[in-house]
Amino acid sequence: DFLLATSVSERICGSLATALMGAPGGQAMLEQVEQRDLFLRRLDEEGLWFQYHHLFAEYLRQRLDRDEPGRIDQLHRTASTWFAEHGMLSEAVDHALAAGDPARAVELVERDGMELLEQGRMFTLLGLLAKLPPRQVSQSPRLQLTIAWAYNAAVRPVPAQAAVNLARALLAAQQGDDAALADLRAEADVVQADIHVI
Repeated sequence: DFLLATSVSERICGSLATALMGAPGGQAMLEQVEQRDLFLRRLDEEGLWFQYHHLFAEYLRQRLDRDEPGRIDQLHRTASTWFAEHGMLSEAVDHALAAGDPARAVELVERDGMELLEQGRMFTLLGLLAKLPPRQVSQSPRLQLTIAWAYNAAVRPVPAQAAVNLARALLAAQQGDDAALADLRAEADVVQADIHVI
C-alpha cells in the first residue's frame, strides 16, 4: 500500500510520504524500501528525496489505476496540497492537473506565480501557464498580468503588451471598485509603463 500511494509523485520525501499515507513514519518507510532494494534510489546525499525507478513507478501506477482507480485523484490532490505548502509550485500544479482539477491549478498559479518571477524564473512560469486550460488563462486578469510581467522580464514586449491589453479589457468589463480590482488596475498601469521603458 505504501509503494502504491507514494508512486504518484516523481520524487518523494518522508513528509510527503506521510501525507500520502495519512499516517506517520514516511521517512522510515522510505529507508526500509531502499534497504530492501525495491527500486528506490536517493536523489541527494542527505537521503531526504527519493525516486522510484521509472519502470517500477509506472508498474505501480498502472496497478493503482487498475485496483483503486478512485484513489488516484485523491492522492494527486494530497500531493498538490503538500507541494504548494512547501513552495514547490511546479509540482503542485502538475498534481492538481493530474487530479483532474484545472481550477485548482489556475488558483495556484494566480496566487504564487509572481514568486517565480521574483526568483527570476520567468520561463518556468511561462511553461506552467502553458499547461493550464487556455480558456481559463484568457479569462483571468491576474494571470494576464503575470504573463505580461514574465514576457516583459524576458524582453518580449509584443506578447507582454498583448497580455496587458487583455487584462485591461477583462478589468474594464468587471463592475465594482473593490480593493482587489483597484490593485489589479494599478498593476496594469505599472506593467504598461514598464513595457514602454523597454
